[in-house]
Amino acid sequence: MLGKNVKDRSAPEISQPKSTPVPSHSVVGQGMTVSGDCTTEGHVRVEGTVSGSVVTNGLELTESGVVEGDVSVPEGGKKGQVFVVSGRVTGCVRAHIVDVKKSGRVLGGIDAEEATIHGTVEGGVAVRNRLAIAATAVVSGDVRTDRLVMEEGGRVNGTIRMGGEATRSSSKPGSEPVGKTDRPDSEAREEAGGSQESEDGSSGPSKTKSAAA
Repeated sequence: MLGKNVKDRSAPEISQPKSTPVPSHSVVGQGMTVSGDCTTEGHVRVEGTVSGSVVTNGLELTESGVVEGDVSVPEGGKKGQVFVVSGRVTGCVRAHIVDVKKSGRVLGGIDAEEATIHGTVEGGVAVRNRLAIAATAVVSGDVRTDRLVMEEGGRVNGTIRMGGEATRSSSKPGSEPVGKTDRPDSEAREEAGGSQESEDGSSGPSKTKSAAA
């Protein structure tokens, strides 16, 4: 599904993910720049810039915040915490629950148990449980999820695969995101698209189509 403006007037309203409130333990203030990777067992609020990856049990990235690297939970990290992204992440976001706000932008894909997207995500999305795509969302890359809720106006520029097989082949948080591959583009596209029925009724590899928004 490439460049297709999905419309489903019967789609249910997307609710915000819920989690237990966690106090901020560390703050990167607006105007501050931290060079190097950051690792903490607590919660991090980023208003400034981190030039490196962030490993934390909880993240709040404000509109002014930038992480120039990956954001992930530590191995064996706490479950149920929401990584809230209102700013920009140049790498991949790997967490149990991810909430990308309207102003949020993730350039390296998302790997999560649950995710809600209101903003922009590039590089693919792998969600093992429930993925919600709001009307303001733009996702560029292949999507794998068990359950999908999509509001009218939400855009996915890539292939959507759903169900147990799709999520079983996706990785757990902390490994490579679904949007990344070291194989030739032709092989990656063939695996992502699979064998689908063409318009004339024949069966074969799916073909990417370009459609005007």
